[in-house]
Amino acid sequence: MARKKRRRGLRLDDYVVERLPVKKKQYTIWDLAVEGCGVRVSTCTKSCVISVRIGAEKKFETIGRISPDSPYEYLREQAVKRIGELKHERLPPVASASDTETLREALAGYIGAHPELSPRTAEDYRKWLERGFGPQMDQPIARLVTGEILRLNAEHLKRLAEKDTEHQPPGGSGPGKANSASCAP
Repeated sequence: MARKKRRRGLRLDDYVVERLPVKKKQYTIWDLAVEGCGVRVSTCTKSCVISVRIGAEKKFETIGRISPDSPYEYLREQAVKRIGELKHERLPPVASASDTETLREALAGYIGAHPELSPRTAEDYRKWLERGFGPQMDQPIARLVTGEILRLNAEHLKRLAEKDTEHQPPGGSGPGKANSASCAP
């Protein structure tokens, strides 16, 4: 007796999405035409969603709610753009054969180019980078683009917050945050 191969998705368009059945439990149908794009169906809404692998994790985002004003095919175009943005963030802008210098090699080059650094300072730099960028020390520097560095920093802050819930890092004075010194009368 031959087993049927399980389908992992459908070729979705507005007609197919409109006829997806509503069930008691939320589910997702992936579009076979666009990798990482699909429709999440819940009891009250249908939404266009994406899933993109970034580093060791997957990023899952809702692009928008499917309605007569924003049909699935329109949201799928938006999803393709967003998937491209996410993939572009994780890759270097220009990767060439000459961009193979690793973070460890760059640190050694920096320490060698600055003989005025004390041995203790050089060792502190080495320890600090190993602690913060351990898994990335042997990767090409070109892979450490802004999005990847921000992601690593966010993960590090999350781990610190989980270890010590009483003492949280300061919020900073970035955009949208009030600086406590400027609020004094």
